[in-house]
Amino acid sequence: MSILTKVQIIEKNGKPIFAVIPYEDYIALLPETNRETIPHEVVGLVIKKK
Repeated sequence: MSILTKVQIIEKNGKPIFAVIPYEDYIALLPETNRETIPHEVVGLVIKKK
């Protein structure tokens, strides 16, 4: 991420526990192979067959 983005840090007891970033930045961080998704219905059918 070379462009400044609006990031929200969520803390618990004064310590950071989550960083919320724009969705487009999140997608850019994913490896190329993880960008395709499988519909929930298909995953459910595969699990039921096992």
